[in-house]
Amino acid sequence: MRATSVFVVINLTWKENNKQDTAALARIQQFQNFGVVEKLKAMMQNDKELEVRDRARQCLDNFA
Repeated sequence: MRATSVFVVINLTWKENNKQDTAALARIQQFQNFGVVEKLKAMMQNDKELEVRDRARQCLDNFA
C-alpha cells in the first residue's frame, strides 16, 4: 500500500520532458504544503521495504 501511494504522488507530480506544467507545479506546491516531502524523505530513509525506499527517492526527484 505504501509503494502504491508513492506511485500516485509520482504520477500527480510528473512533468512531461521537464516542461513548465502549471497544473503539475500547483499539485507539487500543494503536496509541499501538506508535508508530503518530509514524509517521503522519512520513507526513503526508514521504510523497511526496498521498493518503497526506491519509489520515495524517485518521487522526490519530481519535487526538484
